[in-house]
Order: sequence, then structure tokens, then C-alpha cells
Amino acid sequence: MFFRHLFSVVRKTAVCVAMEASNATASVECKTHNSPPSVEEVLKMKWEREQKDLKEKMLLMDVDDWSKLKITTDVVNKFPQKLCLRYVGGVDISFIKGDDVNACAAFVVLEFPELKIIYKDISMVQLTAPYIPGFLAFREVNSLKEKIEKLKNIQPSILPQVVLVDGNGILHPRGFGLACHLGVLTDLPTIGVAKNLFCVKKLQDAGDWLPLIGISGKQHGVIYRSCKESTNPIYISPGHKISMETAIWVVEKCINYRIPEPTRQADILSREYIRSLCNKGESDKKPSHKKKKRERGQKRNEFDNPMPSETCEDESYLGPGLDLWDS
Repeated sequence: MFFRHLFSVVRKTAVCVAMEASNATASVECKTHNSPPSVEEVLKMKWEREQKDLKEKMLLMDVDDWSKLKITTDVVNKFPQKLCLRYVGGVDISFIKGDDVNACAAFVVLEFPELKIIYKDISMVQLTAPYIPGFLAFREVNSLKEKIEKLKNIQPSILPQVVLVDGNGILHPRGFGLACHLGVLTDLPTIGVAKNLFCVKKLQDAGDWLPLIGISGKQHGVIYRSCKESTNPIYISPGHKISMETAIWVVEKCINYRIPEPTRQADILSREYIRSLCNKGESDKKPSHKKKKRERGQKRNEFDNPMPSETCEDESYLGPGLDLWDS
């Protein structure tokens, strides 16, 4: 009798413990389900709305005369200069290894069709917004937009008629990449020229290209083999105020190597700028080391006093040929 009673008590206790455990689990699940969204989720929702609003202003057609007629300055004698493509811009951002906040932003303007740099603006910037896949523009676009707006104010006569962007245009999960974003904000025609894509069919010869078509049948861009020496293609997509056909035409006209010259030069200059800063940092360390040696065993003189540190200012450059174009 005693054992039967004891077994009953133990069984009831076990049932109660199991019920409590079940309720606790349900409570935890409920709290997890109702927990507030993370900072990244909030940003995603906010940025998606902004992308959607900006996308409504995007134009995927040729708006300017030069893009409709595809006239370059090499036939300027036959057509008025205002109908010709004269200036092409390029933007790129390079990063310091191991640093995802401090970066170097570069904006260049090239004389077309010679592809000679006539303006450059290079400076260190801080990218404080987090990187979230699909939202690169919100991290980089302001630094690039500021440089273009600066040129509008100081030398509007050489403002590029089209800007090539190291990134995507409509070849993007929501059809609105960095090139589109920058184009809408600056009201300039833009083209996305990306270096990577997940998987593509091989292209045999320089100048070969394949359309990138989605499930809906819409063309989002092209895979383009820019030169025979490189087997790696580039990925072209319109950004704003330009058609697919004209975007390809512009990139073709800007090819000397695998990457079109405007973004290639922006990339080269931004990397050189970072290297120069790193080299300067190393050279600044050496005098202090020698100074300590002199203080220990040699007489100090006036040349031992450290020089004032130089400040790194934005590098803006108006190159040769500017006066010719201004006339």
C-alpha cells in the first residue's frame, strides 16, 4: 500500500515537472518570437523602403543627346560639341587591409575618347554604416556623391556626362545597385561595371558578350569579355538615365585593359593614395627611433626637433587640357 502511494506521488510529481518544463519552453519560444528586431533587421527594412522610393525615379533609357546619337569628339567637326560625349567619370573605393571603416574614395574625370585624366579627387573617408549584402550603396554612396557635387560647384564645365561605377546597376537583387543609387542622387547617367558574378559561361574572344536574363525574361545586364589577354569577364548593367545598349557602347569605348579606364584609374589612384599614407606612417616612425639614439649618446642640435606633422587633405587635381575644353 505504501509503495503504491509512493509511486502515485512520484508519477504526479513527474507530470507536474514535465508540464512546467513544457510551459517554460513555450514561454521562451513566445519571448523569442515576440523579441524586438535586431539593428540589422531595422536597417534592412528602412533601406528597402528608401531603395523602393529611389527606384521609382530611375530611368533606363537614353536621355541626353550624346547617348541617343552616340557621337564622340573624334567626329566633332561634323556635329556640334554639345551633342558629343566629351567627359567620362569613374568612381571607386579602396580599403585598408583589416580596416572596414577607413577607406579611400576616388573620383576621376577622363577626356573622351583619348581617356586622359583631367580631374581627380581622392581622399580618405569613414564608412560608418554597416555592410549588409544587397545594401552596399548605403555604405558607400554618400562619399562618392559628395565628390561629384564638389565638382559641380568648382568646375561644372567638366562634369562627366556619364559615370562608370565599380559596382552593379540593375544587376542587383532588387534591381537597384550602387550605380543606380548614385545616378538618381546626382541626376547623372551611370553605368555599373562589376568584376565578379557567381557562375557564368566562358566567353571566347575579346568583345564577346552574353545577356544576363532573369526568370521573368527581363535583361539585367551583360557578361562582357573586355580583352583577349584576360579570360575573366566584367558585368555591365545600366544605372540611371542610360539604356542597356548605350551602357555597353560606352564601356567598349573605354576599354584599354580588362577594366574600363575610368574605374580602373579610380582604383589605381585610391590604392596608391592608401600606400602613400602607409609609407608615410612608416617613415614617420624612423626619425623618432634615430632621435632616441642621439639622446642617449650624441649631442642634440636644432635639427633633432621633430617637424610638424603634415595633414592629409583631399587631393583634387585639374589636369592638363582643361583650358582647351573650357574655351
